[in-house]
Amino acid sequence: MAGPFGRGDHYYLGGPWKEGAPEQGYQLRFSPAQLYRAAIKAINSHTSEQFNRASFAQLSGSDRDRVLKGLEDGSIALDGGVNARIFFAMLLQNTKEGYFSDPIYGGNKDMAAWKMIGFPGAHYDYSEWVERHGERVPYPPVAFKGRPGWREA
Repeated sequence: MAGPFGRGDHYYLGGPWKEGAPEQGYQLRFSPAQLYRAAIKAINSHTSEQFNRASFAQLSGSDRDRVLKGLEDGSIALDGGVNARIFFAMLLQNTKEGYFSDPIYGGNKDMAAWKMIGFPGAHYDYSEWVERHGERVPYPPVAFKGRPGWREA
């Protein structure tokens, strides 16, 4: 969140800030980093009110799930001008991106997600597999920078 994405370099953030249709894209006054900060504060305020002064992190797994479902469907109203549904959508998208991206970007540690789904990663050539639908590619995962244990020449 400290880089161009978090700053919202690729978003127009000058207003006016009206609720738009989903096909109009991002319509908030917050950069992504500002949205995360405001949403985390608002979610903790909500959980403190609803769950006996507990922060989100202190909730049980089932209560966290209930809060996340409320964010997803918009049934939880957050303070500070934060749209719960939009924040949840961004959180889910960023979680997927981090979990399934190449480890060079800081997520998917040790290619764990790729191993879980059987994705072989950044091999230079898959041409022999293009027509072999439904078959598992037998290569171990390779990231942009190679596999752990490979040495740079």
